[in-house]
Amino acid sequence: MTVPFLKAPFVALQEFAKYPWDSTVFFDGRLLRPSEVPSHYLMTLLANCLPEFILVGWLLGLVATLRIHRAGHVAFDRQSLGALILFGASVGPLASIIISHAPLYDNFRHVLFTLPPLIILSAAGGWAFARSLANQTVLLVLAVLYVVGILTAIADMRALYPYEYTYFNHLIAGGMLQANQRFEMEYLGTSFREAALWLKDYYRPPRIVEIVYSSNADPELTGYYKRESPPGDVRFRRANKDERANVYLFLRRWRQQSELSWGKTLHSIGREGV
Repeated sequence: MTVPFLKAPFVALQEFAKYPWDSTVFFDGRLLRPSEVPSHYLMTLLANCLPEFILVGWLLGLVATLRIHRAGHVAFDRQSLGALILFGASVGPLASIIISHAPLYDNFRHVLFTLPPLIILSAAGGWAFARSLANQTVLLVLAVLYVVGILTAIADMRALYPYEYTYFNHLIAGGMLQANQRFEMEYLGTSFREAALWLKDYYRPPRIVEIVYSSNADPELTGYYKRESPPGDVRFRRANKDERANVYLFLRRWRQQSELSWGKTLHSIGREGV
């Protein structure tokens, strides 16, 4: 069915609001069905997943707005108009999703387009707060805290590479170890690449020329990295249906709180203790 050009965005919004997804979400320490995901899902994840200096920028912007309002310096100028446009571009879609109870899963990846205006608003809020102060000591302390916050986020990104999307902040989430008890981490399965490459490079059981492997993920996540034969005579083959595998590549999504009761762990992919 061909959809008219001007009607297409509204059809897409309707499909998004009623997307037929029927798996489970690990949120706040529990596995939830789509109908059980609370309305504060997005807000909770934004508060736990965004770096602290971005959250502080929103708070400082709110304080600056209240200070300006109490001082009676309210003016609808170009900066105010810009702030309103950014606010609408970021908060509007979030509010629409929350009100319509659209199905949400895999963190807030569906609303990443709202982050750029939210981050700009955070920076503008911090700047507006700094301009409203006359105390140079407070400004210096604020600048130092911002630098420390930015450097901490950079250090976390370096430690998590290349799985930066699993980041949780320290102030609210309590860091990766605590966040792992409440939220989904490696929900996209990108670490299968590292696992598959390690297996191909280092797993060499004696007197075995063919290693049959399987996994609890789509074949594309592992099979692509097994196409080229590794050094030596050994070769890897994905297990056929009902065939016993020598090695199992296991994504711990939905099972991150339980210990495996079978097999022997050859190698684990982890970052920051998770």
